[in-house]
Amino acid sequence: MTIANDYSHLFPDLAEREQAARLLEASHAARRAFVDYPFNPVADYEGCPVRCAASGIPIMVDDEYVEDAVTGELWLRAVIGLGPRELDDDDVELGDSELETESA
Repeated sequence: MTIANDYSHLFPDLAEREQAARLLEASHAARRAFVDYPFNPVADYEGCPVRCAASGIPIMVDDEYVEDAVTGELWLRAVIGLGPRELDDDDVELGDSELETESA
């Protein structure tokens, strides 16, 4: 009489295998998203990203932030409760319709 080899101890439950596969795929997707993200932080003189003094969040070049001239600390405007800054006339771009002159 021949005894069949039992390999069931080598394979975990099917649901656990599927969950492991989903987690692995999610990990790969997160790595791809991180690599593809245009990470452009404000850097100090050593090249390290500058963080908001209040929250510790890295400050990106496009973020709205304020600086304390005495201490040199930077704060994100949204973190400290300030709204977006007012646009200057130089910041406003004119559309094509605003550049056209009226003809009589």
